[in-house]
Amino acid sequence: MIRFLRSIAAIAGSSAPLRIACLLALFLMLLASVSEEIAQIRIGTALQWRDLSQDYLAEQAIARGENPYLPIPALSERFQPKDSLPGFNHPTPHAPVLLMLLAPFAEIPELRFHEIWILFSLGIFIACGAVAAYRLRHRGVTAQGALFLIAVTVTSPSAWLDLHYGQHNCMLLPLVLLLWAVSYRAHWTEGILLGITLALRGFGAPFLLFLLLERRIKSLAAAAVTFCGLQALAARFLSPEIVFNYFTQYAGEAVRCWKGQPANASLVTLPQKLFGSRLVSFGSIPAVCREPTLPLIINVLGPLVALGLCVALWRRRKTLHFQSKFALLLLLSIISAPLTWPHYFILLMPAAFAAAIELKEIFVQQRQSGRGELAALIVLVLLFRADWSPLWYKLSYNLFGKGVYAVPVWMLALSCAGTIAAALLVALAPPNFIQDKSASASSVSER
Repeated sequence: MIRFLRSIAAIAGSSAPLRIACLLALFLMLLASVSEEIAQIRIGTALQWRDLSQDYLAEQAIARGENPYLPIPALSERFQPKDSLPGFNHPTPHAPVLLMLLAPFAEIPELRFHEIWILFSLGIFIACGAVAAYRLRHRGVTAQGALFLIAVTVTSPSAWLDLHYGQHNCMLLPLVLLLWAVSYRAHWTEGILLGITLALRGFGAPFLLFLLLERRIKSLAAAAVTFCGLQALAARFLSPEIVFNYFTQYAGEAVRCWKGQPANASLVTLPQKLFGSRLVSFGSIPAVCREPTLPLIINVLGPLVALGLCVALWRRRKTLHFQSKFALLLLLSIISAPLTWPHYFILLMPAAFAAAIELKEIFVQQRQSGRGELAALIVLVLLFRADWSPLWYKLSYNLFGKGVYAVPVWMLALSCAGTIAAALLVALAPPNFIQDKSASASSVSER
């Protein structure tokens, strides 16, 4: 631990004037952005649209012995009648385990809860960026390079959308980094980490399927025991009935409301978004085709494609380098959730860092690389760093007026570009587009 802290200190600070100037500039930039976000919360312009408000209402219900999975407008009317949350006619989609972990915040004022969460999330993002850069030190990441990677992370659209909407990727990102570390040696502790991520947000199913196909019984057992143990704790904290109803009823209601939202980049619900009716929570358009069998087809097509991509990765396991395999499984885990919002792509951090180093070696150090490898690296970095939502937001507001959500099919198709690019990357990426250059990785890539 002492060695690790010294390494982080070496990355984060030094007496070199240039490094101090970089740190100061990064600090001032973050301070200005965070101050603006907190100011918007205090004057009430952003509070009602923050997903964290759902959690606060749920915690108020838990503290009073009521069901936290009542529809959000009902909870808002019950606990915040003067500041109701419009348009969210479904329960909070967040898991019982997550509500259990947030329970200590129920007794503090809501504004303070949001402010603490913004600072906590930002601190986690910076710390995870430093850890990811440190783990790539064998690839030549210097202190200046680490600062650059951290700056790229905390200024990315995915990070700031996470902060703006009060999301919980700050809880998942450290688990993803730990998974990145322990998966090198195929240790059973990755099962524990997958059990936690699945319990928190249902994240990591492709990793679990990969373990099943590889018949790694210890890791699967560790994942199952961890997941079930956390659900048992949540059932004791809430009630067995509430936990059971969450998985059978509550969790799917938000998906039905939001699956057609253009910002949803899910591969699983992409066919429903394009061809089904009731596309968004605030409006709907008719289905593209009136064929009676269409609903059945579009409901199973997305999951089948995601499953096929995972099986295809498994069939390529002997040729895939570890870093490439982990990056593709991580990307598939993100887009295979029923709802995949832009801020979920912050979880690509370790893979994006490795891809950025590959691009540096190609463009700066003139390392030879194929066109397929170069294209895969660029797509991966763009998925982590780019934000396409302003394009269709601007078009929809200009064409139909602000607040009108009857989005035409061609605009939904435009919003699917990132999902399609991610799926093609998983299917077609060269096996060594992110290379393994450490001793611990080489043994895994051979198995």
